[in-house]
Amino acid sequence: MGEHAPLAPSAAHRWARCPGSVRMTKDVSGKSSRAALRGTAMHQVLEVCLKKQKHPSVFLDNVLNIEDEDVTFDEDMVKWTTEALEWVQQYKKEHKGCHLIAEAKLQAGKALDEELTEHIWGTADVLIYSKDELVVFDLKGGYVDVEIQDNYQLILYAIGAVAHFEDAMDIPPIDNIKLVIHQPRSGGAKVLDVPRSMLDAWSEFLKNAAHEALLPNAPLRASDEACKWCPGLGRCPAAAERANELARNTDWPEVAESITEEQLVQLLHRGQFIRKFLDAAEDYAVGRLANGYQLPGFKLVASKKHRKWKDETKAGATLVTLMGNDAVWTKKLVTPAQAEKLVKKFKIPDKVAALDELWETPQGEPTLAPEDDPRPRLPFRELKVIEGGE
Repeated sequence: MGEHAPLAPSAAHRWARCPGSVRMTKDVSGKSSRAALRGTAMHQVLEVCLKKQKHPSVFLDNVLNIEDEDVTFDEDMVKWTTEALEWVQQYKKEHKGCHLIAEAKLQAGKALDEELTEHIWGTADVLIYSKDELVVFDLKGGYVDVEIQDNYQLILYAIGAVAHFEDAMDIPPIDNIKLVIHQPRSGGAKVLDVPRSMLDAWSEFLKNAAHEALLPNAPLRASDEACKWCPGLGRCPAAAERANELARNTDWPEVAESITEEQLVQLLHRGQFIRKFLDAAEDYAVGRLANGYQLPGFKLVASKKHRKWKDETKAGATLVTLMGNDAVWTKKLVTPAQAEKLVKKFKIPDKVAALDELWETPQGEPTLAPEDDPRPRLPFRELKVIEGGE
């Protein structure tokens, strides 16, 4: 088996909705984002802590090599990994004699259908089996909220985990499954109890979706959910057609000032997909031009940059000679985040509480967000109704 499954559980939200996305993204390669590398580092530390009874703090400032990139395990990562570790430890404390596996390799494909063995597999962060239930625990380090409802990745892990424990241990059928997403930057732990009957229904759905995704001419089905994180979006004909259709069927106002509330809401909803597709298409075009392809009417140019000193030491000495030290050098107070790090660097952690009285988080500028965004709604001074034209 390769490093990544053809039908990876982490991409199941895509291929289960858009079967053709598997072939559309097959040749798309790219480096993991910095956030993804940090997430991998947190998973590795959590695994070591669970297996060797260590605390994440012992890894502070360690440099981990993740996909040939150096990742420094900083204080935030210590904090978030510790929160995940404490959740697992508390669960173990409440369920004496439970069986735990960290970084569990799971054959979800085989559990669905023998024919899918070579196509679907993955690694769950933590599995915990007790006489009452099976827990599938996933640590997410990002701030973009990850829904636990209908989370195909965790459902596939649960399917593989049930098969693993029932095959490996002499136990009765597992009837209760608990899915847990621990996302410290977005509300902490989210928990969903899934009865076995529901998991079996999901198994049938995902089995059929997987077989369809493996078809040579699997259909492309563009949608908000399927296209959200798709690396093939910019070159996908189905996504292009959907963007065109949304634009064609939008009730455009004759002039912007005459837009009605209904038209505005429609434009905002449809514009999200259109904008995302155009951004992806532009990224794809940049990649093609960078690799020597031609696009009629377009070329690559260097983006604008601000001037900078070639040699700050030399420039500073010259400026001081010309205008004096006070005129060319400025001092700026460190930020609250930098101050917290300095407190720990100077080994005076008991002073952290004193800083809490000195800082505040100013309210950000109003920004538009969908109704299901986890951030609280801003209060309004006066309700203003958008009036239409005539």
